[in-house]
Amino acid sequence: LAKPFREEDLLKKIAIWLPESKEIAMPGSLISFSYLKQQTGNNIGFIKEMIHLFLVHSPGNIEDLAMALDRQDFDATVKITHTLRNMIAFFGLQHVIGSELHQMEQLARTKENIEEIKRLVTKVDRVCRQAIAELELASKEDTYPDHA
Repeated sequence: LAKPFREEDLLKKIAIWLPESKEIAMPGSLISFSYLKQQTGNNIGFIKEMIHLFLVHSPGNIEDLAMALDRQDFDATVKITHTLRNMIAFFGLQHVIGSELHQMEQLARTKENIEEIKRLVTKVDRVCRQAIAELELASKEDTYPDHA
């Protein structure tokens, strides 16, 4: 990946190497740093950068997704959903909303069932909000446990 690079391109490249995780977070928590720790050799600087990217971009991605659905812009819906799928994997969220994002992406590709996509967006939004709160707390406390 040559510099300068776009965040989306970086996420796509990194996502290629993401395994399908069967990891389940402890009750009450969603976030796990185990994948990032394993892949970075516990590089806290990189982990903090990934947290920053998630905190900065996921709220806007969710908002953009809702607006794309309101416009029935299925191409944008596919793109944004795919970006979110890449982002969530870094924090172990694929076991919580991975299937919903996959389903959203597939429905948008076929331009079908916008109401079902909107229902799924509601869950994704709720989970992302909780993940943001957990990531903000982890950043504030400067602790990055395998399970929050």
